[in-house]
Amino acid sequence: MKQVKHRRTLNKARGFNLIELMIVFSIIELLAMIAMPMYSEYRKKVKWTENINIADGLAKSAMSCLQIYGESCTGEWGYIDPVDIGLTAWPRGRYTSQCFVFFLRPGEGFHVVIIGNYEVGGYRYDRGYTSQSGRSFTATQSYRDSVPTSIMRAFPLDVY
Repeated sequence: MKQVKHRRTLNKARGFNLIELMIVFSIIELLAMIAMPMYSEYRKKVKWTENINIADGLAKSAMSCLQIYGESCTGEWGYIDPVDIGLTAWPRGRYTSQCFVFFLRPGEGFHVVIIGNYEVGGYRYDRGYTSQSGRSFTATQSYRDSVPTSIMRAFPLDVY
């Protein structure tokens, strides 16, 4: 008789009851609600990495042009053709809507501007580069830059 009672208690303790399953699913749902906004922000940062790399390439091309040819690199100040800085065309990224380099008056430096497409929010990435003694450049954030700081924290300003 004792063996029969023991088997019955084992059979009752085998599965999960409904309340336990509901608690587990609610915990999983809560974790998913917390993780989704962080994941979407991470995806935007990853997409902006391509645009930042394009901007860095444009900045380095403009810097090398200025260092080699001086102010005669640009001729006039303002928007320039990509040929002036050694490119055949403006680079196009998967998440780039438009990009260009804008030279300021002689001796003042230049700006690199990238405008992201709708997938990355259509923000405008604008970095100014000012020359220090003609050889090194310091990057500064422009007031026209509209990329949210939550995305841009991953991309610090550099001295080239």
